[in-house]
Amino acid sequence: MNRKTILILIFLSGLNAQISRYDAKPTLAVFNFESKAVSDENSTLMLDSLISELYKINAFIMVEEHQMNEIILEQKYDNLDCRDQGCGIEIGMILGIKNIIVGSFEQIADSTIMKASMINVKNREIKKSVNKAYQGKLEGIFPLIQIAAWEFSELDPPREILKKAGLLTEEKNDDIFFKQWAKWIMKQINRISEWFNKNKKNDTEKVS
Repeated sequence: MNRKTILILIFLSGLNAQISRYDAKPTLAVFNFESKAVSDENSTLMLDSLISELYKINAFIMVEEHQMNEIILEQKYDNLDCRDQGCGIEIGMILGIKNIIVGSFEQIADSTIMKASMINVKNREIKKSVNKAYQGKLEGIFPLIQIAAWEFSELDPPREILKKAGLLTEEKNDDIFFKQWAKWIMKQINRISEWFNKNKKNDTEKVS
């Protein structure tokens, strides 16, 4: 078997593995969120942030809005601008989607609030609900929205996102480092102690 043939086989093997992993992923559609005292522009920005992070995480097969609209129009379903659980489940059943996310963005004084739920279409049950709130400028809620995407994916958010959200400070990072360092030191001390005790026991046996 020549080198070219081997490379082709390796490529096909890798491609097949990728396809298998892709097929194993559940489908997910994110519907437009309800807006309460939030402008359409800001609501779109926040929703795009959630969807973008879900794409990056790559835990789901994302069903895009234009794909849904094409099929919905063919099925003559009249509620294209779906923003609640009821119509979300109906559309999910029409399209054969496994999971949907519905929710809302709300502005109260200087606080921005996101409430969202992932729903299993088949059994109509909420799999996970996420509530995020930030007091201050709108930009401050975006890291929390990214964290919500990781929570929906049942994965731990990256440390840099946690830091942006103010949930992981440098002090906490230092604490983690020193704990790991102290644990390593204690492990080395225990190893030296075990070695010393073992040699001492051998010396005692030799004398006796």
